[in-house]
Amino acid sequence: MDKIKTVVSKPVIVDPMEIDTSPNDPETEARIKAGIAADPDAWSMPPGHKPIGRGRPRGSNKTRITAMLDDDVIAALKESGEKGWQTRLNATLRQALGL
Repeated sequence: MDKIKTVVSKPVIVDPMEIDTSPNDPETEARIKAGIAADPDAWSMPPGHKPIGRGRPRGSNKTRITAMLDDDVIAALKESGEKGWQTRLNATLRQALGL
């Protein structure tokens, strides 16, 4: 039976002070832009687009909880087939509590 060789590579350590951050010359810049334009997987953000963060917005006044509800209660909320049953549950609780 052959022996299995383990290959271990050392990480490349780059000194940030040695990174060339000078602008590209016009010829190199044109070649880079042409390569991006030819790449079918490349895309650009539309002008004025602002990336959207994930998760709950900062300053949200909602708290995640775990609660056990009867199956028929959940079924009644999901009955319409539309999304938003948890929002409807919240609205129903607010109404019942007079908030």
